[in-house]
Amino acid sequence: MALFIGHTLLAALVLTAAKPASSSTAASAPKWNGPGLSYLKAGEGEVCEWMRQPLPSGEPVRVFSFDAADCGGASVTWSRDGKQGLVTASNTGSEPGLRVWRVDLQKGTGTPVSLSGLPEPRPPTGKDVPVIADLSFDPQGRLVALVDYSLVLQPPAPEPDGKLFISFEGKRYPVKEGPGNAAILMAYRLEAGTWKRVELKATWSRDFKELKTGRTLQPVASQTGVLGFRGKEVPSKDPALKLLTAAFPDKRVGRWTRVSTPGGPLYYREEPMGDAYGGFAPVRWGVGGKLTPVEGVPDGQDVAVGFQLQGALLLVQLEGSVGPTTLIIDTKTKKRLLSLDDLNAPALWPRPSRR
Repeated sequence: MALFIGHTLLAALVLTAAKPASSSTAASAPKWNGPGLSYLKAGEGEVCEWMRQPLPSGEPVRVFSFDAADCGGASVTWSRDGKQGLVTASNTGSEPGLRVWRVDLQKGTGTPVSLSGLPEPRPPTGKDVPVIADLSFDPQGRLVALVDYSLVLQPPAPEPDGKLFISFEGKRYPVKEGPGNAAILMAYRLEAGTWKRVELKATWSRDFKELKTGRTLQPVASQTGVLGFRGKEVPSKDPALKLLTAAFPDKRVGRWTRVSTPGGPLYYREEPMGDAYGGFAPVRWGVGGKLTPVEGVPDGQDVAVGFQLQGALLLVQLEGSVGPTTLIIDTKTKKRLLSLDDLNAPALWPRPSRR
C-alpha cells in the first residue's frame, strides 16, 4: 500500500503497441485557470476518464477519456509548460502491455504513442526481461521512457576475484553489490518518431534518480501514490518531538516526520515497510506549541497517509480502514475544502512553468 510518488508501474507489464483512444473531451478548448484536482474515474463501459476538479469549488470537467478496463492501472503526467499531458494505461486485451496517449490539454484530444523501438514485447519466459517502468516528459517537452532490466531470477554471480558484472546485449557492466537486486536502468527518448536510448547504468539500487535523465523528468501521478514529497525526520532537539512522544507514547516503531506548510508544520508517522518507509496516522498540526488534529484524518492504527503540497493547498490521501479518500485542505485556515472517495491517481493540477 505505497502512497508515495513513486516512479514504477507494475513490473510484470510487457510493452505492446498503442491503439486509439475511445473518445475525447468537449469540443471547446478548456482553459485551466486557477488550482485544480486531477483524478481518474471509470466511465461507461471499459472507459476511463481523466477529470479536473476546480478548487476550492466548481463542476468537474472531463479532460480526456480512453479505453481502460481498470483506471487503477493508469497514470498521468504533464509537460512543464502545462500544454501537454501523457496518459499511460494497461492493455485492455488478454495480452499484458501498455498503451500511451499524448494529450493536447488545450484541445482535449489524444494521439496514440507507438512503443515500437523499446524492448520487444514478449510473454513470460521464466527469465528476467527489460520492462518499462515509467513514461514522462523531459524539461523540453520530449517523451522519455525509463526501462528496468532487473536480475531477480538470474542474479549475477561473483567472478573469481569477487567482482560482479551484469551481461547485457553482449557487453559486461561492473556493478557493486547492495540491497535489492542488480539492474540495468535505461532511458529512451522519443526523437523524430524514433525511440533512442540516451542513458544506461548498471546499479544495485534500482533508483531511476541515478540516471541524469531520470532526475529531470516531470513527476507522475498513479495509483501507487500521489505526486509530492517525503517529509523530513523531526530532529531530536525539536520541542515538537517531546510533545508528540508524550501524546502518543505507544508509537515506538518508526519515526516522527515533519512537512513544512504555509500554515505551519505538519507531523505524521513514518514506519518501516520492507526496505522503505510508509506514512501513517496520527497526523497533527503543530502551531503555537500545541498539537491539533487534521480535519478529516482519523487516528486509526492502519490508516496510511500520503501528501502533496502546492502553495497553501495540501492534498492528503488516506487508505486503510478509511478510504481510499482524498482530502484537500487549506493549510492557512486548516479547513477541509474537499473530500472525495475512491479516486484513482489523485494529484493537484500543476502550475505551468516557463523554466
